[in-house]
Amino acid sequence: MTSLETITVSDLEWNSTIYVKQTAIQIWEDMPRFLLVSIVLCLSAILPVLVVLTTGQLAWMLLTVLTFVPAWSAFCYMVGKSSIQVKPCLKHFRVAFFTYFSRSVLVALPIGVFAVVLLLEFSRDLDSASLLVKVGLAVQMSAFALLCIQAMIAIPMVSLFDLSVVQTWIYSFVLVVQFPIVALGLASLLFLLGLIAVNISPAVWLVVPMIFVPFEVNATLMLTKQRLEAEQTG
Repeated sequence: MTSLETITVSDLEWNSTIYVKQTAIQIWEDMPRFLLVSIVLCLSAILPVLVVLTTGQLAWMLLTVLTFVPAWSAFCYMVGKSSIQVKPCLKHFRVAFFTYFSRSVLVALPIGVFAVVLLLEFSRDLDSASLLVKVGLAVQMSAFALLCIQAMIAIPMVSLFDLSVVQTWIYSFVLVVQFPIVALGLASLLFLLGLIAVNISPAVWLVVPMIFVPFEVNATLMLTKQRLEAEQTG
């Protein structure tokens, strides 16, 4: 298996002032490769859904952690190489998938378990539930939403910087706390893309990763670079 080079944020030649413009240009220039991997990501997410629909067991949604998440992390590495002016190739995706498989799974596993628990809770009859139960469920949903927002930074960091599981959660938490507007902006972008896909056509889901992941990766690289520069000047 080919070894992978860690992404170096110092190689990132742009900053927050041209973040949106450069990301849009990047998506356009690398569209054929990004679109192909985007379709692979969607297919990796469809498998667990089909298993759940066939078996009727919500617990099978945990398969998403084994299929979709490693593919997502591998795509992040591929986009990261493109961001530092290294022409991305499908080999980057394939090798990164297996290299970071175990760590990306371990990072996402708590969120996957949390999601299954919430789905099981919602599958019950909540109309007759007490106010305390409903408040508790609302608190759980809020905690889950915060975890998902952090995951949008954590999953890319695994492959971009070759971090351990503990390092990934610590550093991603620091970035989310220090730059909450950017994290919420990424969440809003994903929500908007999902809303468009739901209201237009299921086929739109095939291009959602191609659009979202470059913004996610470049935001992670940009915020990491800003934090490192602030530490050096401070």
